[in-house]
Amino acid sequence: MATTAAAADGPVLAGCSYGYSCVYSDNNWAGYRLSFYTCALRDLSKYAYPGGGYWNDKMSSYSNNQTRGTRSGYYIYSSANSAWYEQFTSVAPYAAGSIPSPWNNGLDGIKVC
Repeated sequence: MATTAAAADGPVLAGCSYGYSCVYSDNNWAGYRLSFYTCALRDLSKYAYPGGGYWNDKMSSYSNNQTRGTRSGYYIYSSANSAWYEQFTSVAPYAAGSIPSPWNNGLDGIKVC
């Protein structure tokens, strides 16, 4: 479930409150944002994108500001195999102002925790 960031218990990283992993629609942590806190694999096609459509294939930057050492995984979904495939991970604290090809605007999910 997407959540709105609350008061931070630690430093904010690229606009993402401490304890959260955030994804952004634009490079350099700009545009629209989703913030996740609870451990789970999130299907971005289940989250409405402002202005229409869904969040899958709309992520261009991210910030993993969970507790130090916590991993977030970034996934694509294969409808042919009905399976999720991890493409890369980030270990907190870490922020990427742009996601390289072929994943920029091509990711379908994020696993927080």
